[in-house]
Amino acid sequence: MTTALSDERVGWHLWNWERWQQYSRSPGRYPSRASSGIIGSSHLDFDETLAGIDRNNAEATEAVLWDMTPQLRLAVHVTHRINSVYRVRDVESAYAIARVELGIGLARRGKI
Repeated sequence: MTTALSDERVGWHLWNWERWQQYSRSPGRYPSRASSGIIGSSHLDFDETLAGIDRNNAEATEAVLWDMTPQLRLAVHVTHRINSVYRVRDVESAYAIARVELGIGLARRGKI
């Protein structure tokens, strides 16, 4: 049996996802990398490593949101003002349900 993440952790994942939604589409936001030799691998600094973890968590959040019903997914988008062209009936209730489902979905994906 999979348990859900705490409401505080779900809040962090939504905050991280919202940030990712806002900045992932900005032009010119490429991480700097230094070549490490002939093999062609890259060297990431500590900040870039953490940014990669945050991006991975945001992508997992996005995947869980896409597994939800359109009403729940849109409630999250409307609440966080991400591509919120549509209206959702009883958005507060739908958002509360979406947060619970998000906590379960992220826990199933091994996110903490």
